[in-house]
Amino acid sequence: MDQTTKQVVRAIALALCGLFAYILLELVARDRLKYYLNTAIFGWVVLAAGILLATMVALRAGTWIAARLGMMPDVAHDCCNHDHGHDHSHDHDHEQHAHSHEVSLWRLVIVALPLMMLMAGIVPEALSADAIRGKMSQQQRLAAGMTIASLPPGRTVENAKIRRATMKELAQDARDPVQRAMWESVSDPIVAKVVGQLIRLKGSGRYQLTHMDRTCCAGDATPVVILVAGDPDPKMRDENWLEVMGPVSYQKDPSGGFTPVVHQAEVKATTAPSDLYK
Repeated sequence: MDQTTKQVVRAIALALCGLFAYILLELVARDRLKYYLNTAIFGWVVLAAGILLATMVALRAGTWIAARLGMMPDVAHDCCNHDHGHDHSHDHDHEQHAHSHEVSLWRLVIVALPLMMLMAGIVPEALSADAIRGKMSQQQRLAAGMTIASLPPGRTVENAKIRRATMKELAQDARDPVQRAMWESVSDPIVAKVVGQLIRLKGSGRYQLTHMDRTCCAGDATPVVILVAGDPDPKMRDENWLEVMGPVSYQKDPSGGFTPVVHQAEVKATTAPSDLYK
């Protein structure tokens, strides 16, 4: 590889690193990192990595520019400027150290690959209904066809406390008898107001609401699913975001567990939450 080609490759590598640093910092600054990672765990790591990479790029670029302007020696090649005029040969030394003077193209690939992935936006801000169904557990699939029992007399929306709940909260409460009793209380009635994505089911009188739950990154996100007794607006399509309000009951599903069922008293279209994984 001739010297000009080496310089071009180095310039491209430096530019890619600089762009990579910019994207890392831009993801944090514009709060877009949440679509890729759990920011509560990894947010500061990405921020620190972006700052460190940007600093290294700025220092290397400054040194390189200064060397090109003759303000200082090019430290990357100064080792080659020593005198080779002495009698004995050090060809073997140059053979052993030749790798230090070459620019590895595979390093560009390593830098460019994640960069292209970020720029392409391969982690979507919303999943299709088919993708959500494909990630559902066996219990969630079986619950879609279960028989929904009616609410007992006395459990009405009138005079009930309205409590905004997350889908994850309702799903977790299914495993806690105390929480189930709280939601199903007749003496101290509560109705839930919950937001999720619509997943239509065959027939009428029921549909599912889903919300993705993420532990580490978007790749490990799994759907949280609740069943709604009622019918959404016919104009609503799969994946539309709905806000549903109604009493909650926990009913035995075919897998032997409990599935949260919201008995729809009110439903309306809404916008996606700022964090799709909460």
